[in-house]
Amino acid sequence: MNSSDLAVYHWPRVPARPAPGQPVLVRVATTAARRAARVQLREVVEEILATWTGRPRAAPLLDETSRGPVCREPVDGQAVRLSFSYSHDAAWVALLLGGSVGVDAMRPEAFAEMPSVARLFLGPRAWSVIGSSAGPMRAFARAWTEHEATLKLAGQDLVEWRDDPADGVAHGNAAIERVDVEQFAGSRSPMPTHRERRTPQVPRLFFHESGQVIVTVAAGCEAPGFSHELSLREAPERVV
Repeated sequence: MNSSDLAVYHWPRVPARPAPGQPVLVRVATTAARRAARVQLREVVEEILATWTGRPRAAPLLDETSRGPVCREPVDGQAVRLSFSYSHDAAWVALLLGGSVGVDAMRPEAFAEMPSVARLFLGPRAWSVIGSSAGPMRAFARAWTEHEATLKLAGQDLVEWRDDPADGVAHGNAAIERVDVEQFAGSRSPMPTHRERRTPQVPRLFFHESGQVIVTVAAGCEAPGFSHELSLREAPERVV
């Protein structure tokens, strides 16, 4: 396995402790009840962390915050980052040592507001690209999960697209305009201004499919001199 690969595990298989900067993705079969799924996923993560640290399962390592659970202790000197997402029959957790991570899962399905949602949150040209693709529902799910995973990595909230006429640059965390039908990766991805903004990250994107669900993981490591204009076309997409 090299640094561009994503290891995917199906619970109850416990993932091996990864190298720093290498994300792992765990699928947990759940009920449709979101509250029960949330509790279940936290229990799974506690079990994984207990295995990685060698600590008793009775010594919880997760603390709840306004943005979800966080691991209070490092593993092998590396901070553990978590990101959760829920689909119709499963929950997903991405874990990363020594960086930030975001995950989002979506089942491609048509809904009446799809065109307006794409324009409002992905950019003014988004629906023209998605709608003209061979499979609009799949294209939307791919673009949306990429977008949401990147936001979670950066610790940002979903906001509407807006253009700032003062500098001619699209701002807001919705400012990823897809121009490639196959990859849906724009040439620029401006990071938003946010009072809780984390250290700038250069994301690597990983795409995984499970049944009819599309899952995207965004993984980032600290990068001094980071520019807010990113080329997502260069992000690796290999999955194992």
